[in-house]
Amino acid sequence: MPEISGIVEGGRYEADFEGLRLVVERHLDYWQFFVYDVENCEVLLTAQRPTGNAAQLAALEFALIHTFGPEHDLNPQVLATMLVWQSC
Repeated sequence: MPEISGIVEGGRYEADFEGLRLVVERHLDYWQFFVYDVENCEVLLTAQRPTGNAAQLAALEFALIHTFGPEHDLNPQVLATMLVWQSC
């Protein structure tokens, strides 16, 4: 998955996946990600990772399990290449 480029502290990036919004934010020493249920206006998960790439992948992995269950056979790294991350 291509890592988000051109990042500055406080940068924010979003992608939509199966009714969920994946958000990745740059902080000084880490990346924070959120997974929102858009329909119910609910935060399902928030966590931190050391890199933007790791945060993107973790958000998508959670979204896959939440949407399709833990036994899904989808490859998050392949799907991640299809997501379009918008700078906000």
